[in-house]
Amino acid sequence: MLWKPTAALRAPVSAFEADGIKFRSESLAQIAQLEADLDAWIVEGVAVKRNLWNGFRAGEESEVGAQIIGTFIDAYEANALSEAKDIARMQKSFKRDQKAAARMSATAGRVLKEVDDRLLAYLQRTVAARLDYALFMRAHRAELDPESRGGPTFDNPDELEKYLLSVAAE
Repeated sequence: MLWKPTAALRAPVSAFEADGIKFRSESLAQIAQLEADLDAWIVEGVAVKRNLWNGFRAGEESEVGAQIIGTFIDAYEANALSEAKDIARMQKSFKRDQKAAARMSATAGRVLKEVDDRLLAYLQRTVAARLDYALFMRAHRAELDPESRGGPTFDNPDELEKYLLSVAAE
C-alpha cells in the first residue's frame, strides 16, 4: 500500500503549440491514466484495509502490529505533507505559466488552465487518499493498542458528535 504514483509531469509553456489542441488532448489523456491508476489503488486499498482489520486483533501480537502500523502512519503522513507543499509550489508556478500562455493567446491560457486544474485536482486526490489510509491505520492501531488511543472512545455516534461539538466550541 505504499503506492507511489507515476510522476505527473506537464510540458512547459515553451512546448505549447499555437492552438493548444494537441497539448490539451495529450495532457488530459495522461491525467486520465493517472486518475485510473489512483482509482485502482483506492479500490485495492479497500481490500487491504479489510484484510488488515480482520488479520490483526487486539491480543494477537498487538504491540508489534501497532508498532508496524505506526511506522506506516508516519510514512504516509510525512509523504502527504511533502506532497501538499509540492502542490502549493506547483500552483504558484502554474499560475505564472498560465499568464505566459495567455499572453500567447486567450485560447492557450484557457487550455493551460484547464489542464493545470485537472492535474492539481488529481494531485490533491492522491494526498487525500493517502491521508484517508493513514486515518484508517490510526483507527486500526487504536484497536490493537489501547495505549495509543490518547482520548475517549465512543460506541454511540450521538455521544461522539456531542463530544466533538464541545471540543470544537472551546
